[in-house]
Amino acid sequence: SSAMSQHILRDAIRQGAPLYNRGDFEGCAKVYAQAAACALEKTSGKAAQRLESGIREAADSPSADAAAWALRFAFDDVLEQTSNAPGPSPVPSPTPAPSPAISVTGEIRDAIS
Repeated sequence: SSAMSQHILRDAIRQGAPLYNRGDFEGCAKVYAQAAACALEKTSGKAAQRLESGIREAADSPSADAAAWALRFAFDDVLEQTSNAPGPSPVPSPTPAPSPAISVTGEIRDAIS
């Protein structure tokens, strides 16, 4: 359901954003990837398409930092599409920071398979 997928995505952001802000880009990307896979099972239509594109972007990302952002942008778009309330969702945003190129493609693919 839409409400369940919103809960999954908001919970992932609440867990992942603090990890990201502490510099654990890989941990954040893993939390987001697992949540994206779970939410995708409960989502349909445009929201599902947006999650799928975010998952693909994350899997093809050159770093954990980029993967986390690809998924976060997808989450924000899905939450906006499925929310009845106007405006941004009240969840913390990660602070952009440079990161070394860390490959999380395998972990993301494992998390979503």
